[in-house]
Amino acid sequence: MNLRPLARWGLVVVGLAMVVAAVFAPQLGLDSNEDWGPSRRLLLGAGILTVALAWLDRALLAGGQAVTWLKQTQVVTRAKGVTWHFIQSLNATPCVGRIRQTVAASQRAWAALVLKSPFLAATLGNRRMRVLIAAWGAFLVVAASYLWYASVGMWVSWPGTSAYHDMQAEAFLHGQTHLLTSPDPRLLALPNPYDPAAR
Repeated sequence: MNLRPLARWGLVVVGLAMVVAAVFAPQLGLDSNEDWGPSRRLLLGAGILTVALAWLDRALLAGGQAVTWLKQTQVVTRAKGVTWHFIQSLNATPCVGRIRQTVAASQRAWAALVLKSPFLAATLGNRRMRVLIAAWGAFLVVAASYLWYASVGMWVSWPGTSAYHDMQAEAFLHGQTHLLTSPDPRLLALPNPYDPAAR
């Protein structure tokens, strides 16, 4: 007895049950929240993946048959030929020729510059120096990024920092969850102290 079709249909049923449970979780009483949380998304993805895995061998077989058919009809060979002719015609255009000449000239110029300069030849000709330059370059990029974030993009002026976390820690040490400092009485007199315009 061949168990493969039975296993395939079993996986399909399990996968579809997972999809139905994810989609209709509130109606089935599995989830009291109407929003799609991470668990429901994960359940939906797992259900779809289970159904896909059940038919994977069929899809691979069909893909192999399609590749065999394409080879027999020489579609792939013709597509390669068309692509090769397109690339050759593109290479024959004057624009591509000029781009290649410019790239080759710039490479020759850089090579000549490195060879003429003893500093560049000693620096770039040594593998250890290239590694050091790359490491210091990476360090400078990270340091500049940190400086940009820490200065809030201003580079030269640093924003003032607050001590709110320190004040909260002091309050915790004194066994309370509110701060040790009392709020301004004028703030307490406002009808809505959370309104920024009223402050």
